[in-house]
Amino acid sequence: MELRERILEESALLFFGRGIKSVTMNDVANHLGISKRTLYEVFKDKNELVTECVERILSESQSKAMAHFDKHENVIQGFLAMYEEHLKNISKVNRTAVRDLIRYYPQIYKIAQSNAVAIGKIYESVLHKGIDMGYIRKDINVEIVVELFQSQIRMVMEDDYFLYIKYPLSEYMENIIMSFIRGISTELGISNIEYYINNREIKNKQ
Repeated sequence: MELRERILEESALLFFGRGIKSVTMNDVANHLGISKRTLYEVFKDKNELVTECVERILSESQSKAMAHFDKHENVIQGFLAMYEEHLKNISKVNRTAVRDLIRYYPQIYKIAQSNAVAIGKIYESVLHKGIDMGYIRKDINVEIVVELFQSQIRMVMEDDYFLYIKYPLSEYMENIIMSFIRGISTELGISNIEYYINNREIKNKQ
């Protein structure tokens, strides 16, 4: 892995694990075992580093969303794969980082919002496909349910009400995503969900 990619990968873990504001360029250099001079030769300042970290994460999240739905036989399986991905990644995220992004890096946050719109369009396209295949209910307004789904996730990550959450962040995400998938599914879709849940319970007991 070339130095620039290594810096971006490790910096993202620091920023979103500890909070963007609290992590200095010196922290990044020490974590990577490189000099600050070397770090500044690659990135001119922290703003540039944060921007490229966020852009990289957003690009990967969009690519992964598309890959999940391309890989699996039906949209329910695609959403369940996305669900697994969300739970895996959310454990690495400190909500402080999201709030730092909104407060101190508003231009970068706007990029994140634009990315959310793009991913929302992917969801809409997939749901229309799911309706045609019989996995998703025909009586839903696809645009509205996607907007509500994304709004719930955004609320948990950004709203002050959730500053002192009672349960782990992953548990909130699990309930949001599973409620969403169940709520829009036909009987055929729900049977796929139940099959997934039963298999997961068996694996957890092994």
